[in-house]
Amino acid sequence: MLDSRRVFLLYIIVIVVPLVCTIVGILLFPYPMDSLAQTFSIVSLCIGLSLLGLGYILKNFGKAPLLRAVGWLIFACYWSTQINSLYFSEGRDVFNTALCILGIFVLAYLSYREMFLLFIGKKEDVLVWLAGTAFISGTIYFTLYSVSFLRNYMILSVAELTTRILRFFGFLVYRESNVIYCEYGCMPISIIFACTAIQAMSLFIGMIASLEGVKAKRKFLSLILTITVIWLSNLIRTSGVVYLINMMGVSFFLAHNVISKIGGLVVLVALLLINFKFLPPLYNNVCSVFNIYKEYGPLENMVKKILERKV
Repeated sequence: MLDSRRVFLLYIIVIVVPLVCTIVGILLFPYPMDSLAQTFSIVSLCIGLSLLGLGYILKNFGKAPLLRAVGWLIFACYWSTQINSLYFSEGRDVFNTALCILGIFVLAYLSYREMFLLFIGKKEDVLVWLAGTAFISGTIYFTLYSVSFLRNYMILSVAELTTRILRFFGFLVYRESNVIYCEYGCMPISIIFACTAIQAMSLFIGMIASLEGVKAKRKFLSLILTITVIWLSNLIRTSGVVYLINMMGVSFFLAHNVISKIGGLVVLVALLLINFKFLPPLYNNVCSVFNIYKEYGPLENMVKKILERKV
């Protein structure tokens, strides 16, 4: 049994912290951010990922769950600073903004699970895998984003290849820097870092690289296949968005925020299923994520009681 102070701390972690982070993020971190807000955001990102990395690398160290728990919370603080940026910088993208807010609560829940298991003296290997995934994928993504020549190279590569694909199919388009224009007017389309699909590629690299009990060769082959498919499907996606908006007259919101998002999600789910077949430990870990709540803690017991009352 947990004493009342530990139960109170767990509720603070899983309910109060993400709620406060979300409110503070919306109110105090506008788009674009000032220098102080940017500094806080970068520092919270670096500390959060570093603690998750240490908790993953030192997984056999007795206090590793504590490192990961604090890392998840600080990582959640970082994402709370990005709510307005995701919404306004990507054309009022409700989908990504909602995912960001949901992610803050999910990260807080992972911190809660780490602390609860630490308190009762138990361990869940899937939490270590999740920390490794976040550390590896986050480090790759934010390094590429922070190094300007790498970021610009990826953006311009996608813009150039998208232009070439459209020209191959006979559409009169041209590129100026990262902006694609149609020769007969219409809406110019800007390619930004989010259009490079590096988020999805980084995520799969993190998920596969942090797997235990899989030969390096098998990991490498899986990564080559996955990254290649994501890269090619993303070029089809960007070309499709330009085509739908400028040749078919579809609105930007429908083409970019609905159709392309659904298409991208279908591709990622298909890739995940293929990797399940090729990498059984990945399937086991993903299944374990959805069963992570089954060692009931205070939150799970509270939710269970509420649901039983309604029934």
